[in-house]
Amino acid sequence: MANNIAGDYYHTMDQDYNTKKTEFQREIGTTVFEGAEGRFHQSVQAKIRAGVGAIELQVGGQGENTGAESYGKEAREEIKKLAEMNEVDIHSVHIHPGYIGFAGFDAQRGNFEETARDANINEAMKGIDFAADVTKGGTIVIHTGEFNRPMVSGFKEFEAYEGEEYAADVFFADKESGNVQKLARDVSIPVIERELLVDAQGNAILDERGEKQWKPVWKEDAPVLKRKSWFTYEDELKKMGEGGFREKYSIPKDWKGNDLPGAALMFEYFNNQLEGARAQYDRWAEEHGETVRQISALQKRIEKQKAKEDELKARNDPALQEQYVQHPVSHEMVLKSQLYGENLRRAEGELRYRQELAEEARRNMEQIKKQKDNLSPIKDVALKRTADSIAKLGVVAWEKTVEKKLERPLTLAPENLGPWQYGSHPEEMVEIVDASRKAMVDRLTKEKIEDPTGAQVFNEKSNKWEPRLIPNPYFKKQFSGAEGERRAKELAQKHIKATIDFQHLQMWNKYFKRKPGESEPQREERFNKWFTKEVEMLADKGVIGNVHVVDGFGRGHVHLPAGQGRAPVKRALEILREKGLDVPMTSEGWFEGPSRQITEPWELEGKQMYTPLGTYNFSRDMMNRQYGMYAPTYLFGELAPHPEDFTVWSEVPLE
Repeated sequence: MANNIAGDYYHTMDQDYNTKKTEFQREIGTTVFEGAEGRFHQSVQAKIRAGVGAIELQVGGQGENTGAESYGKEAREEIKKLAEMNEVDIHSVHIHPGYIGFAGFDAQRGNFEETARDANINEAMKGIDFAADVTKGGTIVIHTGEFNRPMVSGFKEFEAYEGEEYAADVFFADKESGNVQKLARDVSIPVIERELLVDAQGNAILDERGEKQWKPVWKEDAPVLKRKSWFTYEDELKKMGEGGFREKYSIPKDWKGNDLPGAALMFEYFNNQLEGARAQYDRWAEEHGETVRQISALQKRIEKQKAKEDELKARNDPALQEQYVQHPVSHEMVLKSQLYGENLRRAEGELRYRQELAEEARRNMEQIKKQKDNLSPIKDVALKRTADSIAKLGVVAWEKTVEKKLERPLTLAPENLGPWQYGSHPEEMVEIVDASRKAMVDRLTKEKIEDPTGAQVFNEKSNKWEPRLIPNPYFKKQFSGAEGERRAKELAQKHIKATIDFQHLQMWNKYFKRKPGESEPQREERFNKWFTKEVEMLADKGVIGNVHVVDGFGRGHVHLPAGQGRAPVKRALEILREKGLDVPMTSEGWFEGPSRQITEPWELEGKQMYTPLGTYNFSRDMMNRQYGMYAPTYLFGELAPHPEDFTVWSEVPLE
C-alpha cells in the first residue's frame, strides 16, 4: 500500500497536513458477495465490523440456497435492520453477472429469443423486489451485452485486432423473427451490373410499388457480371453520396444503421436470390399461359372434330373411316377426337404441374422479398427489445418505490461490460438509457404499443405490412394527456440510469489503436484522455446512477483496488465530484483481499485515519493494523492469544 499521505503525518498537533476534508470513507462503499463469503447475514456483518459506511449486495446465481428469493421476509428485515443499527447504507443491489443482456440474444443459436429475454427480466425482477425490502432505495445493477459486434463498427479509434476493418463480419437481423445473418467484409458476391430503367424522356420508370426499376446490363450475349465486397460498396458510397447510394440500392430512409455499405451488400445478396426466384416464376408463369392457350385450342378442335364425327355417324357415311388415325403408343386405330381428348388431358396435367411450380416460385419470391424488407441493423432489433425490457423493469421499480415508501427511488442501472458487446461503449450506454426511458414513457402512457418483438400484420387496405399493436398491461390512466406524459418522463429519468464501471471502461485500452510513430506511453496518455472525456460526457448527459470504483491495466477483466492499476480513477472521481454527482459508489477491487478493497479507495483521495505516535512507522499505521497484517498495540477478548500459547514445555512460569 502506498503511504505517501500517511508519511506526512508527524503529530496530532501538527496543522500542515495538506489534506482536503472529505466524507470519502462514507461515500465509497464495498461489494458484499453472497456465496463464497457466506449468506448476506454473515458477509454484511463482516463488512460492518471493517468500518464501511455503504455496501452493494451482489446476489448469487441459480445455485442452491442462493439468490434474492432464498431470503424470506424476516431474513430481509434482519439484513435491513442490521445495516440501519450500524448506520450503514445498503445503496445498491447487484444482479448476478451470469445474466447478461436484455435483448434476449442467444449466442449459441445466433438469434434473439424471447425465452432468454424473459429469463433475464425475471432475474432483475427478483433483484428489484429484494432491493425494495432491504434498502431505503438505490440502484439495481444489471448487465449490458446485447450482442457481440465488431470493434470497428462505429468506433474508428478502436480495433479488436490489426486488420479487423478488412475481415470483420457485417451483422443484420430480421426485425420480426430475430434471426441474425452475417456477411464478412472481405467476401465478395457475384452481382449483375444494373442501370436505371427510364422512358423516352429520360424519366425513371416506376414499378407497381412506386419504386424505381433497375435493369441488368448486357454486353453482347451475356450479362455484365461483377464481384462486389463491402469495400466495393464503400467506394461507391463515397462517389455517389448517401442519397444516390440509398436510392440505387433501395435502402429505406428509416434505416438507422451507419453501415450503409454493409446494407447494400446484404440487399444485393437478397436481390440475387430474388432475381433467381423471379426468373423461375416468370418461366413457369409463361409456360402456364402457353399451356392455357393450348388447352383452349384443343377444346375448340375437339368440339369441332366431335361435331363432324357425330354428323358422319348419323348419316352412316363411309367417310367416317377417314377420321380414324393410328394411336402413337398403342398403334390402334382411334378417332381423332379421342386422340385430341388424350392430348387435352395431358395438357391439363401439365397445366397443374406448371401452375404449382409458378405458385411455389411466387411464394419463394414473396418470402425472399419479405426477408429483405425485414432486414434491419442488428443494433435496431436489439435496442428495441432491450429498451422494452428495461422500461418494464423501470415501471416495476417505480411501483415498488411507492409501495414501500422508500426514501430514494429504486433505479435500474445497466452496467457497461465487455468491450466486444453492444452496451459497453459510453455512447451505447447513452443510447440504451435514452431508448429505455422513452419506452418506459410509452409503457405508462399508451394503452397499446408496437410489439417489441417486431411482429407485423398485413394491412389489406394499404397492401402493406405494419407493426402489430399489443395491449399494454403497464398502462395507467393517470398518465394520460400532456401532463401525464410529462410526469412519466420525470419518472423515467429517475428510475432508469446507468452504472459506469471504471475497470470495464479501462478494458477498452486493449483495443485503442496506436498511431504511426507513437510510443506506448503516448498511446496510454491519449487513452486516458479519452477515458476521462467519456466519463465527463456521461455525467453531462445525466445518465450515471451508480459507479463501480475499481482499477485495472486494461488488457483483461480484473478487480484491482482503486489506484493499483493504470485507469485514471482518481481524475474520473474528481470529474464526477466537480459535476456534483451524488450517486452510490462502490469499491469492486477485491482481487487483493477485502481489506485493500476498502482502504485503497480511501488512500486514493486521502484517508482520514493516521497514527498520533510521532514520526511515521509503517507497523503502527492505522491502515496496516486495523485493516492490514499487523496486530494492534492492545489486544483483548477473543483477539488476545491464549495464555497457554506462551509457556515453555515444562509449564514453568516465565517469571
